[in-house]
Amino acid sequence: MPDKRNLQPHEDPPPNVPESNTIYFCLYVSQSNLTPPANRVELDKILSSSHLRNKELDVTGALLCTAGRFAQIIEGPETSIRILMKSIELDSRHRDCKVLSEGLTSARRFSEWTMAYLGPSIHIDRHIKPLLQNLFNRDQTDKSISRLIDLMVRQTNMRRPEGAEEDVGP
Repeated sequence: MPDKRNLQPHEDPPPNVPESNTIYFCLYVSQSNLTPPANRVELDKILSSSHLRNKELDVTGALLCTAGRFAQIIEGPETSIRILMKSIELDSRHRDCKVLSEGLTSARRFSEWTMAYLGPSIHIDRHIKPLLQNLFNRDQTDKSISRLIDLMVRQTNMRRPEGAEEDVGP
């Protein structure tokens, strides 16, 4: 078993892998290993490192942390997404990482965010919990995945993108 504490912050893409303008995405859910009060500090670390690394790798996305669960969508060049997923799967702050959906998409859903943080949400948690449990009913799972993505996009669209000026009005 690899030592998760000795991960390198960056991994070079494999040689001779051409980058393209197509956008690759990956949605996963996992169980959190974080416990209060350390969970807020660890979430801040996750977000801080995500902003820096995602900017370098041309990755955008959204992270949702609920009562004991994570859901995250990342999007960008396929090589970058694969590098990040290797690192995410080895991260000791969560377990039972399940990729629910991945593939090519025509446009970014979170183009204004290196990593939008959607915070804790009981409402969205009820959509994540079934996805972490039984994945045998493919039709129901596909509907749940679509609902989760739609909710994450709507929640992100209601927030101000990073770096945006605050509108103070007249």
